[in-house]
Amino acid sequence: MTVDVVHLLGVLLASLVSRILVSREVRPSFDVYGHLCFAKTLKEQEGGPFDSITLRVVGASPYSQPFVWHWLVGLFDVQWVLRNQSWLNGVIDSLFIVIAFLMAQWSGLSERVAIYAVAIYLLTPMWFSSIAAGPRIAGFTPRLSSEVATNVFFMVSLLPIGLSDFNVVVVAGIAAAFVLSSSKFGVQAMLFLTPLISLVGGTLLPILSLMAGGILTLVVSRGRIVGQIKSQLTHLAWYFKENRKGRMHVSNRNSFRGLFKRSDPSLKSHLTSLVQRVLAENSFTSVALKLPVIFVVAFVLLQAIGSDRDIYSSNLVAPVISACVVYFVVNLRPFLFLGEAERYLNHVAFFIALFAAKHMLEDGYEMWLWALLVYGALYWAIETFALERLKAGRVR
Repeated sequence: MTVDVVHLLGVLLASLVSRILVSREVRPSFDVYGHLCFAKTLKEQEGGPFDSITLRVVGASPYSQPFVWHWLVGLFDVQWVLRNQSWLNGVIDSLFIVIAFLMAQWSGLSERVAIYAVAIYLLTPMWFSSIAAGPRIAGFTPRLSSEVATNVFFMVSLLPIGLSDFNVVVVAGIAAAFVLSSSKFGVQAMLFLTPLISLVGGTLLPILSLMAGGILTLVVSRGRIVGQIKSQLTHLAWYFKENRKGRMHVSNRNSFRGLFKRSDPSLKSHLTSLVQRVLAENSFTSVALKLPVIFVVAFVLLQAIGSDRDIYSSNLVAPVISACVVYFVVNLRPFLFLGEAERYLNHVAFFIALFAAKHMLEDGYEMWLWALLVYGALYWAIETFALERLKAGRVR
């Protein structure tokens, strides 16, 4: 399919402007300093992406996790990265959007569907909001890189973009290896989503690609990735036990009883806490307010039940349904230790946007898509000019 270069440049420009506007004044968070500290220490100690580091802390012992992202960041001047961290994620996400826009058209979807999907992705609050438990855009950490690489992994392994099965496994395997070697949460997302997506979608390509990525990571790391994943499993086992006892912060993250509870006499402090609980801490209210496109997806899926349309065999459906299943399971109290459930939805974000755009346009509900875009724009304005001030006051 021929791609309009002018439209492609327009998508890139719109993406850059919208993403950098979101994060332009965001200060580095604790997570940013922590990950850049890892990158700097790895560089100073001349370690490789699978080596251990010893932080300059009294009593520190060697620490190891998948460090490929940190090793890549360490190729640059870390102080420069820190000074410019507010826009780096915007560039990464914009490049991903261009790739996703191209792949959507290569798979046979119309340019109109692809443009609407890009617009939905750009204006869905869940994917740009800085009020979150670890923001995607506003904070240069492995999170966004892992999420977009996982999206690319599933797009390559599921969409008919003209690659042979062998090339699919190679390209998707490289994306999987990056995620497995860079992000502990990304490892969980890959391991939970991939088998389910292969099962629902009736294809072995995602599983085979993940296996290829695992083998590549095992070879490149000379087996050290096994010890790092074992360490992660040990931590998760401890987290599981503590969560069952109700001792962790996440143990009550979805409690509606404490959602509106006033714990501070100051009205501004109370509103700040309320905004944080509703938009970041409680998974259900967060998704309801920041991921309205998921209701459109649910509408399409429910409407198709019992109809003559066979949308459930679409290659867009498996990632969406699978991520929703994982979302609801992880939000069960015994599984809250597995992280913020909404982040699993982010790992198939562009599939959600594509699914909504394609089927709402086919069904003649284009105005619903415009409603989503208007809502996202209004949310951005409110967060930028009102909610951000509340958050800034809390941080100071």
